[in-house]
Amino acid sequence: MHGSSSRRPLNPRTAHGSGQSPKRVLSLLGVSLLGLTPLVSLGCSNGDGPLVLEPKTLTKTRMASRVVVPADLSATSEDRFGNPFAPAKKVEPEAPAGGYEWDVPASWVEVAPRSQFRMVDFQVAGVSTAECYVTKLPGGAGGVIGNINRWASTQLGLPPLTEADVALLPRHSLLGREGVLFEADGDFSGVGGASLEQARMMGLVLEDPMFTLFVKMTGPRDLVLAERQAFLDFAASLRESEDPPSGNSAAPAAPGAGGGGFGFDEIDYELPEGWTRGGPRPMRLMSFVTADGGDVSVSTAGGTLDQNLTRWYGQVGLAPPQGAAILGLERIPVLGRSSIVVDVEGDFTGMGDQKVPDQRLLGIIVPLEANDESLFVKMVGDRELVGAERERLLAFARSMTKTPESQATTKGR
Repeated sequence: MHGSSSRRPLNPRTAHGSGQSPKRVLSLLGVSLLGLTPLVSLGCSNGDGPLVLEPKTLTKTRMASRVVVPADLSATSEDRFGNPFAPAKKVEPEAPAGGYEWDVPASWVEVAPRSQFRMVDFQVAGVSTAECYVTKLPGGAGGVIGNINRWASTQLGLPPLTEADVALLPRHSLLGREGVLFEADGDFSGVGGASLEQARMMGLVLEDPMFTLFVKMTGPRDLVLAERQAFLDFAASLRESEDPPSGNSAAPAAPGAGGGGFGFDEIDYELPEGWTRGGPRPMRLMSFVTADGGDVSVSTAGGTLDQNLTRWYGQVGLAPPQGAAILGLERIPVLGRSSIVVDVEGDFTGMGDQKVPDQRLLGIIVPLEANDESLFVKMVGDRELVGAERERLLAFARSMTKTPESQATTKGR
């Protein structure tokens, strides 16, 4: 182990770990997930005798400097977010170069990151379907409640938690502060179609004014239970390096925030009259502000066409089109692909569950990989304001062309 004794100690307030015994953690979750499938106790058996939680010895310490990984718009969901069940590739730990450092549990093996957003990736206990990784995103990245509900609802199929539920979740040491700890069982569905029945998830979220840090472990339920203390010890060991960081050790640059960090400099476009470039925003490639103050976003995400239509229509309280109705939707060419135009009205509910009445959602879904990855151009706002910008938004989308980064000369910048 290198230099751990010379490193800045963790905050004494958090030296006790999560502050809750395993039994207490599960009882809190039993309150917050009331009505769901009961969580297992720590004494359950896998059929070969009871599982015993044994202390995991921390054997290695290393630092991370990976903060921005180039990507391109042709990347699939599996490329971008990672397939947890893809074969792991063991890697040698990088030489210390500033940023963060941590202590590695003895049974964990560091593997090549399976997503460009991951700071570090581990295979847990040599099991291909068990992984733990660390991700750091700029800004709020959807908020603590939004991310926990993404894990609970989208990935485990559980009902969403309320703000009061999340307030009852235990806290655990992360970067010398207290992160929110989420634990639950269910049938896990990851981005890219990966799935695992009878899975368990452990996740920690730490929100800072400048970034959001995630530590997450998923895998077979019994194995994750057995590795629970190793996960908590690993999270508590995460700390900032005292060595001068090499390069930018802050959160990864927001997609499209300049410098080609997310590859959107490979897109040429005609900037509509009256529009200006907006500042970097979490989860977006680019943002624009219209002459009347309207907000236009450009982003990418996974999911099938049906799933994305369901999401957008659901945001204004409408049932999505199905079957032949989808075939009848307006289409325009964007980046050489036939792209669906969504133009709907209603009371809009965004990620924060705040409802805004009488809104109009105008968006374009551009398929980048069949049924896997899409680019979205979207505007939500007052009905008249969005209506006035409709033709400009469609013209903006039609004007997009993909250009090699070395030749990018984006118009209107």
